[in-house]
Amino acid sequence: MDWTRRAFLGACGISIASAQSRKRPNILFILSDDHHFQAAGFAGNPHIQTPQLDTLAGRGVVFSNAISSSPQCAPSRGVLLTGLEPFRTGVTSNGARRFNMYGGTTIVSQLLMSGYETTLIGKWQTHRLPSVFGFSKVPLWINTRDTVESPYLLSRGVPVQETVKVPNCTEAFSQAAVEYLESPRQRPFFLWLSYLHSKSELPTEAQALAQYKKKNTELAPPLHDKDALPFNWRRYYSAITHLDEGVGKVFAALEKAGDMANTVIFFCGANGNMCGSHGKSGKVYPWEASIRVPMLISGAGVRGGIQSDQPVSTADFPATWLDLAQLKPATPLVGRSLKATLETGKAVSNESYAYWCDPVRESSHGLDPYRIIRTRTHKLILWESGEVELYDWPDDPEEKLNLATDPGSQKVLGQLKRKLEAHMADRKDPMLRNPKTAG
Repeated sequence: MDWTRRAFLGACGISIASAQSRKRPNILFILSDDHHFQAAGFAGNPHIQTPQLDTLAGRGVVFSNAISSSPQCAPSRGVLLTGLEPFRTGVTSNGARRFNMYGGTTIVSQLLMSGYETTLIGKWQTHRLPSVFGFSKVPLWINTRDTVESPYLLSRGVPVQETVKVPNCTEAFSQAAVEYLESPRQRPFFLWLSYLHSKSELPTEAQALAQYKKKNTELAPPLHDKDALPFNWRRYYSAITHLDEGVGKVFAALEKAGDMANTVIFFCGANGNMCGSHGKSGKVYPWEASIRVPMLISGAGVRGGIQSDQPVSTADFPATWLDLAQLKPATPLVGRSLKATLETGKAVSNESYAYWCDPVRESSHGLDPYRIIRTRTHKLILWESGEVELYDWPDDPEEKLNLATDPGSQKVLGQLKRKLEAHMADRKDPMLRNPKTAG
């Protein structure tokens, strides 16, 4: 993370002058927190109101089979910052987020050194400063270096110029993004806008009821576990609708600034939310409600009205950002660029992968490490213990029937396990060295 700009560009075979002279798009990345994969209208949910995101989705590509690379806040963001797995970054859980194993050049730093203006607004999920990771501007953020971490106590700038107390983070982050987009710029921008709707923006029951009048039992997403624990969908949806209103203001500012035509907009959830599925809350688990996320890409050069069912993950975003910026990765990335899909609508992948790497510091979950391979029809979970689970999720979306011992499923199980282990070997995944999982 300490490369000079000239050294990095030289290593990639790029001159500073040529990098600055090429016409490259702005990149706006909007990240939502704990976002159930069907908690958006464009994701097939008729109950929720997300008109701004739905309009954006209609103009771009919706990825209906998207998963989080690691289903928890910090490790998911670690992958997005670096393009590398949690076992490489050292950010393996919310309890381990110091990037103690990572010594490379982040995706954001690569964009910065190639001529992009890199800006962070919103939730930050590591004890190191954003500037260490390549952000040249940090107008408003949650400073996790503070002794007391509060979502309503926000910092301006790095080093911190002032600390401000806000009544509503979604509104504060949206306004900061609007002000940034209204400011003059000489270079293309990369704006990382990270919301945290379900953590701090839950409305009161009365506010939620005014917006969503149906009973909670009538509001569950179509594919949600029918035997799930009770969940307050009204309040959850209201928080997401509030986020949708905020991003609408950001889109309006982008349009007013004349930048919409040359900006590619990425939206996804950092991870899912169990919402009572399988009797669980939160995330971390390998089930669909935890690992699947809403995802779309829209804007400059992106074909509109595309519904892609190819298996993708949030790890594919970093590779796509570099590809759009006409940069070669400084380090081989775990994800694949989706640029060809954006331009043609054609699939570039047949499987996606997810990783959970650290059970030690997540005592509330006590979950063993696992790896996942997911296709259009099946999901295989390989636990560190050696146990294997296989689900035909289109036919069994609630994942109630483990097919690992089903005689008729042994062929697909063997194929997926070999493919997963080949991926792990290629990525030098330390879990593969465990004799319990080898073979």
